[in-house]
Amino acid sequence: MATLNVGKYRSPRWTSEINTCSMPMTFDQYNRCSFRCFYCFADFQRSANDVRSGKFTDRTQVDSVNPELVKSVFDMTTTSPGMKQFIPFIKERKIVQWGGMSDPFCNYERQFGIGLQILQHLSAINYPMSFSTKGSWWTKDTRYTDCFKGHKNWSLKISCTVLGEEKRQLVEPGCSSTMDRFAAMERMAKLGIGTICLRLRPFIIGLTNPDHKELIRLAALSGAKIINAEFLCLDSRCKPLRDILATKINPVAKYDMLKFYEKCSDSTGYMRLNWKIKKPFVEDMVEACDKYGVSLYMADNNCRGREIGLKKFYGVSDESYGAKCSRGQWVEALRICVEEKRPCTWNDIGQHLDYAKGFLYRVAEGFNTKGCEERGSFHNHTMKDWLQWHWNHPNSPKSPMGTFEGLLKPLDQDAEGNLRYILNQELVDKRARE
Repeated sequence: MATLNVGKYRSPRWTSEINTCSMPMTFDQYNRCSFRCFYCFADFQRSANDVRSGKFTDRTQVDSVNPELVKSVFDMTTTSPGMKQFIPFIKERKIVQWGGMSDPFCNYERQFGIGLQILQHLSAINYPMSFSTKGSWWTKDTRYTDCFKGHKNWSLKISCTVLGEEKRQLVEPGCSSTMDRFAAMERMAKLGIGTICLRLRPFIIGLTNPDHKELIRLAALSGAKIINAEFLCLDSRCKPLRDILATKINPVAKYDMLKFYEKCSDSTGYMRLNWKIKKPFVEDMVEACDKYGVSLYMADNNCRGREIGLKKFYGVSDESYGAKCSRGQWVEALRICVEEKRPCTWNDIGQHLDYAKGFLYRVAEGFNTKGCEERGSFHNHTMKDWLQWHWNHPNSPKSPMGTFEGLLKPLDQDAEGNLRYILNQELVDKRARE
């Protein structure tokens, strides 16, 4: 059994993907997750110091948020200087993501119940939320499910990566079975919440397939309306991950995963597979989603601008469940260029960033501001200023052009000197031929 240290963990935070995320305010109640998924970027990232000190496998000490502090954030009464950053965002009642760096319904929650205290409060004030989990036990506990009943502005995303139990125990040893998760999905679909989504993430070649179409079928039967898929990324710099691949994953996947990624990735370090590798699997998923009547969203940036049959992938956020997503980010720029067929201006995006002009980039809560040079360069910039700077520097990896690998390109400057972006039709046409 783990020991809990209440108030030692700080959340909410601003996601590091604030330039592309429709839910930039994220929340976790614990600093660790009990599920121990081999591919978990958050576990490796957040446990870097533990790895160096030899404590990586020590999960006996768990830190949690102070639930009363979190409640005060959503009530907009907090006196904490850092937490006050979130009040303008909450005042606009924009959707918050619960489950970013750990799972809200892992076994630590089952033991300690910190999340339940917060969940009951959020239910009472009817604040729009999106939950991302692999947990299933809580869907049989009326203390939790009663909080969800009838919330049309709540969405639930349940993640499944593999189907067979042998593979599940290998890649997600602390989780319930995949079939238990589909049963949980079915139970929650009956409660009248906004939407149910299968997160087919990460898609691990050699483990997720050949069962990926069956996973989509089961999700549709269980009440899911959306499939959100993304292929596994590998961080070759992470020694614990390399060790796990070599000793446990490769023998079952039947190939050397690290060498495969090094060969078939367009990047180094943090590696993403190229489109040619992904294409046949995406075609399979398009076919299955069409067959079973669910929508498919691909989160991979190099899937954007692709066309499979009549399906076009641009990754535009879905708001069908009535919650307000943040449009102050680059995917909104992509939507404007694609759907409205016009150039996107900074004002199109900046008008949705009032929440980000009230705090400095260098003190953004939970945000990775990198090193001293980065913080010094933007010392007096607000978060909105920081985003505007990247907007106007197209060669930055965080600009719309850099983020979408050239899918958006600068057209000209507006009267205020800010860039206007358009869809790079030449690249779209090229991708259609690949």
